[in-house]
Amino acid sequence: MNRFKFILTATLIFALGFGFNSCKEDDDNEPEKINTEQTQTSDGTSTEKPSEEQKTESLTVDFNLLDGSGTASSQKVEKGQKITLPSGEDFKKEGYVFKGWSLTENGEIISEYTVTDEDVTFFAVWNQLFKIEFDTDDGTEDVETQFIEKGDKAVKPEKDPKKNGYIFRGWYLNDVKYNFETTVKSELTLKAKWEAGYLFSVSETKQVIFSPGNLQYNTITQEFQFANRQTEYIGADQTTIIDLFSFGTWLDGTDKANIVKTLENCENYSPALNADKNFAKNQTTINGTKWFTLSCDEWMYLINKSKMKLVDNSFGLIILPDECSYTVNDIAKTDWSDLEAAGAVFLPASGHRNSTGVNSAGLVGLYSTSTASDDSKSYGVSFFFGTISKTEGQRYFGLAVRLVRSLQD
Repeated sequence: MNRFKFILTATLIFALGFGFNSCKEDDDNEPEKINTEQTQTSDGTSTEKPSEEQKTESLTVDFNLLDGSGTASSQKVEKGQKITLPSGEDFKKEGYVFKGWSLTENGEIISEYTVTDEDVTFFAVWNQLFKIEFDTDDGTEDVETQFIEKGDKAVKPEKDPKKNGYIFRGWYLNDVKYNFETTVKSELTLKAKWEAGYLFSVSETKQVIFSPGNLQYNTITQEFQFANRQTEYIGADQTTIIDLFSFGTWLDGTDKANIVKTLENCENYSPALNADKNFAKNQTTINGTKWFTLSCDEWMYLINKSKMKLVDNSFGLIILPDECSYTVNDIAKTDWSDLEAAGAVFLPASGHRNSTGVNSAGLVGLYSTSTASDDSKSYGVSFFFGTISKTEGQRYFGLAVRLVRSLQD
């Protein structure tokens, strides 16, 4: 009996030991459980995200302003994270403008960056600013100083400065007219260039400068010249100095001997000088400057729109420039020297010449235009006995010529 109990007890102990080991082996075969946290998405499903222990190690992003001022704090980011670089609205550096960030000094500008597996430093990219100043040379309007980035272009001021008794010719750099299409590479001071003179409107869009006196031709030197005074005219003696010209005889390319021939045989010779009715080349060059004759329409615009007044009814015609402090009513009571100093133009009543000689000198003014009416006639501007009008006459008539030049010449 005792032997039977022993055998039974041993059998039970063996069975219990075998079952315990089998359970332990099953536990050892289970996969190791990952330490995760459950998160719920918006659609109710759950996802797992790494715990704090499993997050990637933070990397450092630094910013070097390269002597600039402003706030650009270091950032701690994770590997693979895309970052947007600071815009730099508050970054300052005297004489420079902030353009962006680069991975090297003065390198290519980038706006976004994906962090790799190492720390990174970004460098500020600065572009130099150049100061562009404008010297009006006693002009009436100050022009604002510009600060232009290197490689950009200065902006031509919208309004031209003004200076009494002078015409603005443009902005110059070292006596050379400045080209505003030039890229800026250094600081500049542009200076206004002025020319003594006054402007007169001859159309809605065109202004001209009058010559200092009526046109003359010296038969000895065979050169064109201007009268010494605005009030000067030759009168009947049209031999050594001529100031009454047949239509078109002052044009470039015309044989200057023709001017004398028209005096000798004007009635038969002048109509054949030029059959062109348009006279596109109604100009001559005096002392290197191109001068031309107003068309009939330009003369009439000037007469109708500008400040003009006959003096003593017929001895001359005074024209005031566009910008003049005098009025037409002031002319009669103002000394001519004051008017001339203010830019006024005087057209003397020098008469006209035809086959019978010079007529009405000192009484009637007849001034040539560049407009032909037909092959034998041309238009002129006439003033006498208080009347100013357009007139038409034979081309061989000798009329006074007052030349002008454009503002662009």
